[in-house]
Amino acid sequence: MHRSIRNLLACSLFLLAACNSDKVSWSFVSDPGGDGFGGTGGTAGGTGGGAVIVIRGSSGSAPAGSADRTLAFRRFLAETATGIQPVDVHLVPGAELALVVRTAAGRLEILSPLLPDRRVEVASAGLSWFADGPLLAEVALPDAREMSAEAPPGSGRLVIAASGTLLALEHGGGLQVWGDPDRAGSSDGVLRFAAGSQITFRDEALYAVTADRRLERLFPLPAVDPARQLGRPAAGQLELRGPDGRPLARIPEASATIFAGDRPLFVAADFPGGLPGGSGRPVALRVATSNRYLLRIDG
Repeated sequence: MHRSIRNLLACSLFLLAACNSDKVSWSFVSDPGGDGFGGTGGTAGGTGGGAVIVIRGSSGSAPAGSADRTLAFRRFLAETATGIQPVDVHLVPGAELALVVRTAAGRLEILSPLLPDRRVEVASAGLSWFADGPLLAEVALPDAREMSAEAPPGSGRLVIAASGTLLALEHGGGLQVWGDPDRAGSSDGVLRFAAGSQITFRDEALYAVTADRRLERLFPLPAVDPARQLGRPAAGQLELRGPDGRPLARIPEASATIFAGDRPLFVAADFPGGLPGGSGRPVALRVATSNRYLLRIDG
């Protein structure tokens, strides 16, 4: 578990005072998966698994482009154990998945509740994106052991599905698939194939090609219903829920815009005057469609 990334993703937000101007008592609540992480710029600790990503803008920051397959935020900044670093954040619509690229450090952090510690960090130099088809991205890994302790020494290939939640790692010892739990047959939810097995696709379907050249179709974890991303615990109050279904934030409903349809952006909430009890600097919240990770952007 890499401690530097524990500062990159600040996995809880400070409890805030009531917002009398909106006549709604509201607060940011601790990320239930954070296990002791601090707020923005907090100290390392806990066991990880948080679902709140905290970044701040820079002069070169750019929001998602119309051609992106992810809800992407490029050239932002985040605090890490070694200081402030530039990052690109990708929230993947239709998947319980977030990708954080620490561009200067050459590292990629993958966040998903499917992973044993809900996160893993690997080298980012081999990251490439697919413009269409059933694969969203792949990562050529110099050391596959960064992704899985089961991998023998040597390189590997990590692929990420474009629809639903599925990650697959090819390495010298075989093929591991996260995201097809009904077929995994193991307590950790990982589907395993023998050495020589690979990932391929036909039309829009993903398959494992086994060592004896059989095709076995893989089924990503289906996208979460957007209705499960939100709650309304009280009149005028909106709750943003994390991957485990518990609240990450409660805000005045009037402050949020909810987007319908199949666009990547699902919820946007902007606080130009900052948060009660905060520094007064603007804060923005963004949530992707059918993805329960929460991005907080501090001005």
